[in-house]
Amino acid sequence: MRENKYDDPDFFANYGNMPRSFLGHTVTKYHRTVETVFNALIDAQFRLQRISEPKPSKETLAAYPEMKDEKRRPIFLMVATTKEISPDLLPSVGNV
Repeated sequence: MRENKYDDPDFFANYGNMPRSFLGHTVTKYHRTVETVFNALIDAQFRLQRISEPKPSKETLAAYPEMKDEKRRPIFLMVATTKEISPDLLPSVGNV
């Protein structure tokens, strides 16, 4: 098991926000389940356009060997969405 329970795939359901070192920078990771992410988007009436789970390339792994574990599970999830807005909700800009 890994040192941090949020990084271990066996504990994917544990939510948490935690600072981590990523490629020489301190970033905050916001761990959520895929179910939580998608249900929140669906509930907010977003339309899914594209999903991506980036993986490190061979070149990236050569430059950053510490990323070898990132091939075990996605580094992060990218979701592209759109949302239609009713014209009644748009502010009036007057005559143009």
